[in-house]
Amino acid sequence: MDRALRASLLAGAVAGEVGAILFGTLHWLVVFRTWEPLLIGVVFGPLAGIPAGWAFAELRRAGALPHGRAGGLAFGGLLYATLLPVGGAALAGGAIDPLAIDPARVLAYLLAALPVGLGLGRALGTRRTALALGVAAFAFSLTLGHNIPFFLAGVRLAKVWGVMLVVALGAGLALAAVESALRARARPAQT
Repeated sequence: MDRALRASLLAGAVAGEVGAILFGTLHWLVVFRTWEPLLIGVVFGPLAGIPAGWAFAELRRAGALPHGRAGGLAFGGLLYATLLPVGGAALAGGAIDPLAIDPARVLAYLLAALPVGLGLGRALGTRRTALALGVAAFAFSLTLGHNIPFFLAGVRLAKVWGVMLVVALGAGLALAAVESALRARARPAQT
């Protein structure tokens, strides 16, 4: 595994943790006062961040992302965009009652992010880029997007999508910053 990929994977795990903390906090402040998303997120956030780090590395390798903060924001926006079809699938199939969860239906809705990630990745790079972004999109939908099938209307819907946008952009910025710092640290010292 090359240094750039290793840096991106580690940065993805850190960004996943940052995103989980941001999501849990915003969820408590804006959507619903419970710390459960934060407690669950600190475990699963880094796991979802690792494929995001891989996708970030592949998109950078393909020249599809700018360097620095702009690349982090672009990546966060790209992952956020992969959640839109999850919302469309939920609208078409109907909301799921949070008190009577049908896991197969929830998974079917969340899987809608996968082909979008695959398609965007292929349009922006290679088959490897497509696979990386598809996996990242699905992991992102399982973690950050897991609430989409439950909120299809009203103020809570707007709050959930707003929180997801802030988290996606914040985690994208964290990924770019940590990846850049790790790559700079790994460079041999100039004499």
